[in-house]
Amino acid sequence: MPASVLPNVTDFLFIRKNLLSWSYRDKNSQEIRKMIDRLGMIFPRKRKGREAGFIYSANGHDAKVWTSFLPEEGKARDAGEDYGWVLIAKGDRAVYYTVPFMRTANFVQNLCRAAWVIKWHINHIPNCRECKARMDIYQNPVTGATFYVCWRKERHENKKPKYSDWDKNLPPKAKAFVESRRKLRQNYREALKKAGKKVKPRRTTRKRAIITKSQNRI
Repeated sequence: MPASVLPNVTDFLFIRKNLLSWSYRDKNSQEIRKMIDRLGMIFPRKRKGREAGFIYSANGHDAKVWTSFLPEEGKARDAGEDYGWVLIAKGDRAVYYTVPFMRTANFVQNLCRAAWVIKWHINHIPNCRECKARMDIYQNPVTGATFYVCWRKERHENKKPKYSDWDKNLPPKAKAFVESRRKLRQNYREALKKAGKKVKPRRTTRKRAIITKSQNRI
């Protein structure tokens, strides 16, 4: 297991400078509080401090980056199980998660690269080649395989969904980064398999907030 290297103030400022230059914005505390109130969210554990997050919006989707850094305290969360998270949401529902980012030596660079990649993805959501509607993002909850899909079967000649490759036209450097991350995950899964262990994606096991006002979801 790689040694933990928590991001410091300089690291956070580097992340923030890069994300703002890519048209992300700071996720402010007021909008977070309004969302919690609107959805009646109850969190599985109380955590002190407000974590810095960033958001970029395009094509009806939001790219979100959570840094695990607490600006008011000037330090990262010291909880051993905390990670950096990079995801895409449509309204109140997350439709895509990257594998969480461990806070190790390459944390800052990897988080920034992933933030650039998900921004690219929501900027380049294709239209369905048949009905021309904007496609949706779908991530298989078990395998993590992700693709663009148009579920509007009634509009298609063969009455079936239409799919498009998730990585199609992804710039070479971004694709190399994504593929290197996948290779690391594949090696990790194979090592666990040889050891007779099973691994569950952390996106499926992390403790999520309970939503008590689901009728208010958008």
